[in-house]
Amino acid sequence: MFLQILEGGALRPTLLAEVSLPLPESSVTLESLQSSSSPPFPLPFSSDHRSRPDAGSAALGSGVDFSASPDGSEVRSELTRGRVFCRVGWGRTSDGVVLSPPQGQWRPPPHPMHHQMKQQQQQQQMKQGLMGG
Repeated sequence: MFLQILEGGALRPTLLAEVSLPLPESSVTLESLQSSSSPPFPLPFSSDHRSRPDAGSAALGSGVDFSASPDGSEVRSELTRGRVFCRVGWGRTSDGVVLSPPQGQWRPPPHPMHHQMKQQQQQQQMKQGLMGG
C-alpha cells in the first residue's frame, strides 16, 4: 500500500514521492490505535523532482544553488524531503467486524520501518503498564 505525496493544484498535480505504508496485523484496528494513544510513526520521503520557483528565488526542491552560511561558502542545492506521520490499522463494519484477512491466514509482509514501529509500540505498551493504563 502506498501513500502518494503530490505538489500542485487540482488540475496538474505532480507526483513527488510514494511512501510505502506497512500493512498491520489483522488484530490492529484504527479504533484500537486511537484508544491506546500510540504515537504516529514517521515515514521519511524524498524527491528528485525539481520545482519551479518564482524568478530569482531559491527554494527547497528548486535545483537552484544557494548558500546557507553568512559568508556564502556553503553552497548547495536541496531536494524536497520530509516525513509523513501516520497510524495504520483496519476498519470495522457497522456490526463491529474487523475488515482484515482472517488472523490465521494473514501475515503482513515485512516493511522497511517494521522493526522501528514494533519498538515504538512495545515502548508505548511498557509506558502504559508503568502508568497503570
